[in-house]
Amino acid sequence: MRKIQENSNQMKSNRESKKTEKTRLHNDRYITYKKAQIEYLSAAESKGSSKQEIKNIACALKSWRLAFNLGESDFIGKELKIDFNESLKFYIQQQIKLNKKPGTYYSRVSIIKRFKDFYTYREEHKNLPQKFSDRLKFLIHATGSTIKSFFYQYLRDNLSRATLYSWCAGKNLPQHNKIPVIKLIEFVLGIPENTLVSRLPAQIIYSPTIVEIDFRVKLTEKCNKPYGLWNEQHQQELLDLCSYKLSIVPPLDMKRTEDGVWTKNSGDPLAEIPPSGKILMNHLKSFYGFLLLSPDNPDPLMRGLGIKKEIINIAQLTDKDLTEQYLTVFKKARADGKFNSGFITFINSVTCLLRKDTGYLYQKPEFSVKINLDLTIAQWQVRCLDTRQRLLEIKKFLIAAKKKGSSEYQVARNPQDPIRSILELKNPLSVTLKMTLRMLEDLEKFPAKYGQTRAILFRDCLLLTMMQANPLRAEMFRKMKLVKNLVKENDGSWWLQFNRHDFKNRRFLTEDYKVKLPRETWSLIERYLAEFRPFLLKKNKSDFVFVKLCGSKKLDPLETKISGIAFYSIIATRAKQYIDDSPGFGSHSYRHFVASSIVKNDPAGGIELAARALHDNRETIRQAYEHLKTNERFEPYNDFFGKTWSITNSEEEIRNYPPAQEVL
Repeated sequence: MRKIQENSNQMKSNRESKKTEKTRLHNDRYITYKKAQIEYLSAAESKGSSKQEIKNIACALKSWRLAFNLGESDFIGKELKIDFNESLKFYIQQQIKLNKKPGTYYSRVSIIKRFKDFYTYREEHKNLPQKFSDRLKFLIHATGSTIKSFFYQYLRDNLSRATLYSWCAGKNLPQHNKIPVIKLIEFVLGIPENTLVSRLPAQIIYSPTIVEIDFRVKLTEKCNKPYGLWNEQHQQELLDLCSYKLSIVPPLDMKRTEDGVWTKNSGDPLAEIPPSGKILMNHLKSFYGFLLLSPDNPDPLMRGLGIKKEIINIAQLTDKDLTEQYLTVFKKARADGKFNSGFITFINSVTCLLRKDTGYLYQKPEFSVKINLDLTIAQWQVRCLDTRQRLLEIKKFLIAAKKKGSSEYQVARNPQDPIRSILELKNPLSVTLKMTLRMLEDLEKFPAKYGQTRAILFRDCLLLTMMQANPLRAEMFRKMKLVKNLVKENDGSWWLQFNRHDFKNRRFLTEDYKVKLPRETWSLIERYLAEFRPFLLKKNKSDFVFVKLCGSKKLDPLETKISGIAFYSIIATRAKQYIDDSPGFGSHSYRHFVASSIVKNDPAGGIELAARALHDNRETIRQAYEHLKTNERFEPYNDFFGKTWSITNSEEEIRNYPPAQEVL
């Protein structure tokens, strides 16, 4: 009997213990209105609220409890949580029935909203609102302050009250120069660093580290000393040359090599000068500028021959002395006293024009008049061949110096310098894909008011995503058109298709290009076409996929594409904004990222797959990325060596080693 009584007492004790624990857990999870109000009023007092403001808060909270028949000792329930919006409507109706003036109950509603934010922050401080405006307003209210009182107490010397209100209302986002103010707010609120800053878009908060690349620094210095020359006469001369190079059938009595045909940019039919012509134009501008510059200039980077502007023309490329001085004196001085591949490309461009029988200038003896000479056909042709022969000799010496590693020959720039740290990773593509995901996250941080910013950001994000999914050359994306190149099939899939002649390396291709885009890009394409592209175009029409922002005035459809300069600027700018410590890089870098990722992660078949992905010649890919294949193939031995090292140096093996003196 005694034992039964002891067991009964033990069970009763256990029940009471469980009840106490349940009550404790309940009290930890829930809070009474009285306790919450005391904490809220205490916080308000610490922020400098007046006695009248404290009294108003107490009255507002009392009226709230009475509306729901709740006392101070009652726990806060769903009326202040998931049902708050409905409860607030009910509360207002109750105030109206009590004949309260709108000014009174509107003031009380504001207090109750701030009290609700304070309570929510207290109970769920880890689940802060995601939007910057909501989080800022929530955190201010959680201190027991109003936006107005918070401003006057802490921020009146840093910004206007209207600015703070617009931030809290989500009407505007802080500009980059206001980031210090946001950090001050974080400090005043006593919250972890970046709690607010992290909710701003990267393109607002980013302050890119300036990574100085030697080539870019020197190029900037030289760009501050411009010298190029180009006028209407030079433009017409080039257009005449382009007409000869572009026509399928060369003009009567003129010859051309089988590979001497230039291809016009099919995506830019109004462009009179094709890509190859633009390369030659840049060479000519530099050459003409050298001829024009004064020979007395004390700066060797700006010292030329002083030829009159009126007689500078394309025929002077036939002058052996002028072209040699340009290369070995002027251009060398501009290149820090070194030769580089730029010299060779100039020579290649000019020697093609001087080639026997098929060279454009060789077949234009009438051009001798342009340089005040009266030469026979034979004399003109000898002049062309002599100049060509000398340029080829110079080229031969430059190539030999390059092979020998001469100190006078250097690589003008290594295009991989800005991306070397990324290329060294096992999967470089992961960095740029993360960049596009960050861009999508940024999109949601911009309020709807920022329609233009959102549209441009999404366009750029889609462009960069597609450049990674189908790493074609940037020109293919610039001239890409709806229906013709970007096509949606009946099954909902999206495809890219181009004719063989659209590609730069068309000589190596045997068929047209048609490939399916990854499924992950389909929804991005459809959202862009439905939501953001129409916003960019306004009421204009265009066949191009990637378009620039248009004004209200209607434009010619061909003007709505992204211009060449803007297109490449977009790529470099986004890299600076969304890749940590990136100096920015060009469109061709994406081809390196894709190829390197493929070859590194698939040493056996990577070269073949990379050639298919880049739509390039297999031999070109092999030459560029074979070293990666070799490195990755060696990795298994590195792993084997490491395991053997570990085993050999294990305690068990060490115990079996002979004493040191015996080894000696």
